Amino acid sequence: MSELPCFICGSIVYREVELHGETLYKCDECGKLYELGEYLKEKRLNEQRETGNKKQYKGVDRLRKVIEMGSKCEWCGFSDVRALQLHHTSEREYLLLCANCHCILHADQRGNPSEVL
Repeated sequence: MSELPCFICGSIVYREVELHGETLYKCDECGKLYELGEYLKEKRLNEQRETGNKKQYKGVDRLRKVIEMGSKCEWCGFSDVRALQLHHTSEREYLLLCANCHCILHADQRGNPSEVL
């Protein structure tokens, strides 16, 4: 395991400990136990807090872009905002597609068969 800083005290979490058949990682300084998945989740949450939760802003920017683009799928006209997605065609250009049309577009780009067995 690479060096991971403890979220409680900041020292390096590196010692593997077996507990009830699970491998946990223990901070030698404060004793906090981490399961690797829990550690990575906590790390992601801390990064979001430090960056001002970009995910939240991304959602607002996405909704604003969907509204600017007419709030309906460019292929089929579906208009439920919850299922509309932005497909990047270039760095600053997008297609506004419903989830179904977006999935079909990517399947066609990969050369997947369009018929359902």
